[in-house]
Amino acid sequence: GERVDSEQALDAPVKLGLSVLRDSSGMIRLPVTIAGDLNDPGFSAGGVVLRVIRNVLVKAATAPFSMLASLAGGGDDDLQYLPFRAGDDRPTGETRDKVARLADILKDRNNLTVILTGQASDDDRRALGEAEVIDDLGGDWPGLDTALTGEDWRERILDTYEDRLDRDRDTLEGDSDADRAREAWRRMLEQAAAEVDDETLLELAGERARQARDRLIEEHGLPEDQVRLGDPRADGDVTGVAWASTPDGGGLAASGRRCAVSGTPPRRPHAPVRQRCAALRVPPQAAGHRQRLGPALVTGVAQ
Repeated sequence: GERVDSEQALDAPVKLGLSVLRDSSGMIRLPVTIAGDLNDPGFSAGGVVLRVIRNVLVKAATAPFSMLASLAGGGDDDLQYLPFRAGDDRPTGETRDKVARLADILKDRNNLTVILTGQASDDDRRALGEAEVIDDLGGDWPGLDTALTGEDWRERILDTYEDRLDRDRDTLEGDSDADRAREAWRRMLEQAAAEVDDETLLELAGERARQARDRLIEEHGLPEDQVRLGDPRADGDVTGVAWASTPDGGGLAASGRRCAVSGTPPRRPHAPVRQRCAALRVPPQAAGHRQRLGPALVTGVAQ
């Protein structure tokens, strides 16, 4: 269809929204509950349906992960990214569960391509730095609180502090050896985290994305061309793998096509909904297209 210029037009990536809503057969099915007085001349079932279509399309286009999570029976945010333990590239049980849910969504929407972007965050920087300090301490690290109760571990911490930072333990503040060891630990962690370079974080982020991709393809049977890798990030917003969806293997839209529902909907409750859109057409003559009052089901074909 032609672009529609209207103040009511949707400024959203319509093609992406449609791809999110379509199932594997190309159908868009939206359960709609309609309530209203049929004797009220101002009530229009068609108008309600049009508003629902518009709202759902906007959400699917502008917040696809939220819509996909709800389609999979989860909350709005619980599929926003695939979590990993800080400093680690091995999937946890939670990671594997969310990969499986994402795979189920993509199997039912084979017109969508997912782009996996491995990310590392400040939590990873701190975790990697802590691992280096623990390695320098040697032995089976019992955790800081337990270590501070034992003289041997307190001495290890203070000795390692002097070696790593080239400073005397007498410069540490504290009224007891435990206090000074705790302060030494804090300073060593700060130094170690600062020394973790971006190259290390990029390698960690990239491996996380590869792990997620391999599970989607090898364990869950998704085709290779449906799963792509984005550029890893060392300054990520999440500790894990962020993902985005793009229709038909294309690029992510930076700005959406504008779509407008045109015409005044008819007052007759069972009249077909007619709309014109740059990318969405729900033809009244489509097989299975129907409206009914009460719990209503709007079914159409997106072209």
